[in-house]
Amino acid sequence: MIPVDKYTGALNPDFTFQRFIVGSENMFAHAAAMSVVNAPGKAFNPLYVYGPSGQGKTHLVQAIGNEIRAKHPELKVAYTTGDQFWNNQSREFEQFFKTIDVLLIDGFEQLTGQFQTQEMLLIGINHLLESDKQVVLTSLYPAKKLSGFDERLQSLISRGLITDILAPFQNDLAETDGQVPSDLWSRILAALKSELSPTSYETWFRDTEASLEENTLKIIVSNDFQKDWLESRYHDVISKTVQKIAGQDIDFQYLVEKKPEPYERPVNRSQPGIRFGLSDIPSTGKMEEIRELKQLFKQSLEESRKTNALLQEIRDLLLKSV
Repeated sequence: MIPVDKYTGALNPDFTFQRFIVGSENMFAHAAAMSVVNAPGKAFNPLYVYGPSGQGKTHLVQAIGNEIRAKHPELKVAYTTGDQFWNNQSREFEQFFKTIDVLLIDGFEQLTGQFQTQEMLLIGINHLLESDKQVVLTSLYPAKKLSGFDERLQSLISRGLITDILAPFQNDLAETDGQVPSDLWSRILAALKSELSPTSYETWFRDTEASLEENTLKIIVSNDFQKDWLESRYHDVISKTVQKIAGQDIDFQYLVEKKPEPYERPVNRSQPGIRFGLSDIPSTGKMEEIRELKQLFKQSLEESRKTNALLQEIRDLLLKSV
């Protein structure tokens, strides 16, 4: 018989919503997850979350399980991976599905080609849905792009809510021009903060800034000593953290640079009261280009604010839909 207790005790208590960093790339998935927690089996059932490796799908699905246990202790939550699931004998599935109230499968794409397991899973998920029991699945791929899967199972998944979690650099940086969005850099810093002692973080990372050139993240620091220290002492932890936030499938690197010293133009001593020569004054055409660029920049910021506001409204509506 399938050891149900093995799966009901498999959640990592460190994966919580409090530790899940919400951004524009995962806002919808987070809102849907919260709705599921508030009303298991009634909101977004099944819930299917897909996206690249390393973007927090495992964290999110286990946070759902941990939060349901905290809010609904009477419910039996089972968490497993696709690999672990199909290794069990199919004849034991029926009793397994009758025993649990919430099924969480992480790495659903691992069931590709396992048609006997998929057949039993189709029956089991149908039973759970008809009994108002919650099902949450995560995968690297959209449901429609799963290869080696029973079409009936794909159709069943599509009846619920399908949402994605994109890599931050796929979602945010594609719309920037050499600037790292402040919320993205905040996520990198937050991840570093969780890895380091409070003293180390405050000393070496708190005042850092960042900029982006092609696939290179430039971490800007205040002085040479800080630059040398980050490059020598914290190279590994920075590399792993940046790669985790950027996404495993993105060719990405970083370097540390010292913030340039303020530059002051020399005073033109030959003409008292005049600081700059005529050659320093932009032409009328250049001034017009600068004004146009400023206007475009303002428009871009305004559109970004509107988009973020709309996303927040949609997220709030999702949370209230239960």
